[in-house]
Amino acid sequence: FRYAARIDAGDLAAPQRLAKQRAYLDAHPRVACVGMWTQVVSRAGEPRFMLTPPADPRTLRRMRFLRSPLVHPSVMLRIDAVREVGNYRAKYRAAEDLDLFLRLMQRYDCANLPELGLYYELNEGGISATKRRRQLISTLSLLLRHFNVLNPYDWAGLAKNLLHFVTPYRTLQRIKRTLFAARRSA
Repeated sequence: FRYAARIDAGDLAAPQRLAKQRAYLDAHPRVACVGMWTQVVSRAGEPRFMLTPPADPRTLRRMRFLRSPLVHPSVMLRIDAVREVGNYRAKYRAAEDLDLFLRLMQRYDCANLPELGLYYELNEGGISATKRRRQLISTLSLLLRHFNVLNPYDWAGLAKNLLHFVTPYRTLQRIKRTLFAARRSA
C-alpha cells in the first residue's frame, strides 16, 4: 500500500474523499499528508461548525500551532514518509497526531484540500474532552520543541494554548459555539 486514510468511529467521509486525496498525493510527490475541511456535527447529525485549516503547505506550516494544521480523521498519509519519520509515538500522549504531523512537516509538505471531506461527530467522551489536560501538556511540549521565535504565529499559538490550559472545557466550548455561530451569520 502507498497510502493510508484515517477516520474515527462515528465520523462519515464525504463522497469521493478518498479518490480526491489519492489523486492529490499522486500529483504532489512532496506532500506526505493531505487533509480536508471538516463539518463538525452533533451526535444527532446537526451541523455545529466547520473546521477549515489552511490548504497551502507553507501557510499550514507557519500556522501549525495557532490552529490544528490538519484534522486527524480527515487525513490520508503517504506510508513511506510515515515510515521514514517514524510512526505515532506514545511520548506525546493524546497529541500523537500533532507530533507525527510536525515530524512530517520537517521533511515534507502537508496540505489540506479546501473542500468538505469529513463529517466529524462531536463527542463529549472523546480525547479532546476526556484527556484534555494531557493533550494540552503534550501540545505545549511539542510547541516548545518546535518553537520558532521569529514566527508570530508560534507566539500566538503559545498564548492560545496557555489560555486553553487555564479555561474550563465547558466554558471553552460555549465560547467556540458563540464565535462559530457569529462567523456563520456574518
